[in-house]
Amino acid sequence: MMVAIFPYTRFSEQLRFVTKSSQQVKIHIKNYEGLVRYAASITKDWALSEDIVQDAFLRIDSKSPNAPDSYIRRIVHNLCIDQLRKQQRELQRFDHETPITSYSEQKPTQESALADKQELKLVIKALAELPQITREVVELHRLEGLKLREIASRLNLSVTQTHEHLHTGIKHCMRVLNAKR
Repeated sequence: MMVAIFPYTRFSEQLRFVTKSSQQVKIHIKNYEGLVRYAASITKDWALSEDIVQDAFLRIDSKSPNAPDSYIRRIVHNLCIDQLRKQQRELQRFDHETPITSYSEQKPTQESALADKQELKLVIKALAELPQITREVVELHRLEGLKLREIASRLNLSVTQTHEHLHTGIKHCMRVLNAKR
């Protein structure tokens, strides 16, 4: 059995002064707990789900469609998805699994250093086989970190041509590397 988390009577009285219509208050009281459960099933976090539902109710206005129940549920769903995407971006940005110091402490083995040197020689050989303009595009993009627009203006090419040269050059280098493995 679930205990009501929301003090409906007191809050609904306060909510009447904040909202524009009593219909919105009725929708809020009627749907609150179910929407929190729905949001929690997506986010797996009850407190976050309560915040999302509150945000969803704040987004409803008098111009909402004829089916306010499904409209508020759609808003809650979209806010949950937005929150999950935000959390995913934060996880990608900050990898808590491996501390930064451990990267600097890792030393390559002799075998991996030798393999890296051989791979570098293959890439240099593959770059030498490319036409000059294609090689320049690849070097400017991969080694100097320039963007396609910058490379295009520097070499008097269109961005499309620059992209084609880059694609051709990388594809050739990958073919040479894969052939030797």
